[in-house]
Amino acid sequence: VLFRPRPVPGRAVYLGKPDPGTQLRWRPDLAHVSGGGDFGWASGPWMLGTGWATGRPGATGHYLTVWRREAGGQWRVVLDGGAPYPLDEEAKASHLSVTPRLREPGGGRGKRADCAAEFFATWREDGRAEALDEFVAKDVRLAQAGRPPLDGAKAARRGDLLREAVLSAGRVTRSISSESNDVVVTYGEYELAAQPDVPRRRFVYAQAWDVGRKCELALELITPVG
Repeated sequence: VLFRPRPVPGRAVYLGKPDPGTQLRWRPDLAHVSGGGDFGWASGPWMLGTGWATGRPGATGHYLTVWRREAGGQWRVVLDGGAPYPLDEEAKASHLSVTPRLREPGGGRGKRADCAAEFFATWREDGRAEALDEFVAKDVRLAQAGRPPLDGAKAARRGDLLREAVLSAGRVTRSISSESNDVVVTYGEYELAAQPDVPRRRFVYAQAWDVGRKCELALELITPVG
């Protein structure tokens, strides 16, 4: 599944269009794998462009790729999305210079919880700021299209662009997880209520959950769709 920006069948996208000749480079700098080693996700910076030789690549951003290990041991991508944002030329030069870090592996069998529904309920009743306070992990990544990601709970709470947004509806398109349900990725759509100076808005989202004794949001990627 690819985000374009809404989720679409990915294989059909790649097979149905010619190679545009662009070159993609990326580096994973944050990753999480299930305790059973059968499911995980990775995130990091990417650059897309045709002028690598000139040192002037085009678009930049951060990605989220979700992986599942098949019975034969081969890893396959099941979801790929990104949050693009602009960078000046000086920032582009070091964009891919990252230090990878792996979150602690999932802790065995997670509780059977609908983490997204719990997050939505808190957001609707108490506000998004309260939802972030209750659910984000200490090392959370909040990737919002249009700006570099916010890493860490403090940065996510302070810099969240949707902090004051009122949630009308949170819709889950699909939830995928490890066999033991300790690492879960959910994606779908947010519908935000209109406010005096802001019309009604919609965003697609992907949430990566670390599910143990409680739901802990490890990553959230958000892209506007209208």
